Amino acid sequence: TVRKITAGIYNLLVNMPQFLFGHYSFIFWIILSAMIITAQRRNLVKTGMIIIVLLLPVLPVLTMLVLDHAIARYVFHLSVFLIFTGIVWGSETMKQRGWKRILAVSMLITVSVFFVIEDNEIKHRLSRDNIAWKETKEEFLYSGNEYIKARQPAWFYDGLRDIQEYSYGRKIRTKIVPEDNLIRYMSEDRRQEIQSSGYNVAVKNGTETRKDVIRGTIRFDAYTMQWDLGPYDTGRYFILKGRHPGLYDYMTPVKKKGRYLFGKYYPDKRPDVFFMKVVYKSPEGWEGISDEYRIEAPGVYSIELK
Repeated sequence: TVRKITAGIYNLLVNMPQFLFGHYSFIFWIILSAMIITAQRRNLVKTGMIIIVLLLPVLPVLTMLVLDHAIARYVFHLSVFLIFTGIVWGSETMKQRGWKRILAVSMLITVSVFFVIEDNEIKHRLSRDNIAWKETKEEFLYSGNEYIKARQPAWFYDGLRDIQEYSYGRKIRTKIVPEDNLIRYMSEDRRQEIQSSGYNVAVKNGTETRKDVIRGTIRFDAYTMQWDLGPYDTGRYFILKGRHPGLYDYMTPVKKKGRYLFGKYYPDKRPDVFFMKVVYKSPEGWEGISDEYRIEAPGVYSIELK
């Protein structure tokens, strides 16, 4: 837990300047240094405590922070706090004379200029993203192709498929050719289907794969999934998941033992059905891959990996 919190705080320190100033994140550290140098000592403790309190709601998602404007919602209130702190600092510092006042005026002007520049860049990025999302949506919903190459994350297509089915009663048959790192886990039948659709899905990775080396149990109780994997204590375990047999869209790292609570995915009583494999990556470089299992949530059953 301590390691996760430390890693999350590191992510915040690295990515927060990017959220605020983008390519000009060095301005964040200049302003922060200026605020510390010119601040009155009696206010430092109070400000530090406020920052800690505001950090608490963000702790669960700190390790998720990446340089993506979509994830910035998790640190929105921290961003607002930092902006208002800068404003308060500037208004107090400008009441003083000499170099502190000049510094405050310079910092406020600099912040305004770089905020306008970054805002303009974000607008252009969002505009490009919107065009790409629209093109992807049109291809997925109306091309009629059996397979198309993934251009967006898998959840994007899942959402479109479910909206069409539940809002418009229209089932989308088009499937997604997964990202390159997932191609090697497809079944041979899927590989041949995709090849016949005009996509090259040849496996380029020469990693040794082994069958029947993963042991353990996966249990379902309603929407709760629990697993106990083995027999290896070193290396890393992953769960592959997809909506179609032999075709996987997600690869999630998991601990050897763990628990996951599914939400109710569909608005009616229809169960959430997907197909799953367990992958083990050894320190020596070889991989263990389990058989494929059909998973249905909610459900009460157990799967023995052997």
